[in-house]
Amino acid sequence: MTDVDDAVTLAVLLARELEAGVGAALAVGEGVLLLDHVVARIGRPDEGAGSWEGEIVLRPGSRTGWAAVPADPVVRSIPPTVASLPVLRVDGVGARWARVLRAAGLHDVGTLAGAGADVLHELVAATGSRVPLTLAARARGCAVALDEVPESLAGLLMRTVLREPPVRTHLRTGAALVTCVAVWDAVSTLTAQLDDEVLDLTTASLRRSAR
Repeated sequence: MTDVDDAVTLAVLLARELEAGVGAALAVGEGVLLLDHVVARIGRPDEGAGSWEGEIVLRPGSRTGWAAVPADPVVRSIPPTVASLPVLRVDGVGARWARVLRAAGLHDVGTLAGAGADVLHELVAATGSRVPLTLAARARGCAVALDEVPESLAGLLMRTVLREPPVRTHLRTGAALVTCVAVWDAVSTLTAQLDDEVLDLTTASLRRSAR
């Protein structure tokens, strides 16, 4: 594994641990912190292809209030390919939670993200756990759809994009640097919300509408 591979793996693990650990630490209070997105910050081109860093952005929320936020705009911002993934692909969903979610009619990322406050509170009451809130928040965190992914990037696996700094992808593919950064940002965010199998999708899966 290269240094870049190590850095990317560490960033993803850190994002997941921060989301789970900080959220759990604040669960005894009235607030939670959940992963919002990962930002790629690129240095000047003359600093070389390796000049980059990632930034993890957390969003504050209310334990009781966040679920009441209308989900429709969020669901519309989840790429259709990602929305159709089974709930098992959400980080933290194993066989037990998958059965619980499916019994409530939440079969995929899209339906989990779109679950209303009433459904989620019923799940919390039935299971005696706030895990359904966290899982729904992760599904909503997949709202990373991009209006355009150029053909020069569309065929790349997400793991390929994640493995290298966006400036290197820009130099290698000729795609606009700002687009490479946006794609890296979206892929990094998805990787922290879903299991690692998402990396086997191509970046075309980030498009807001299928072609």
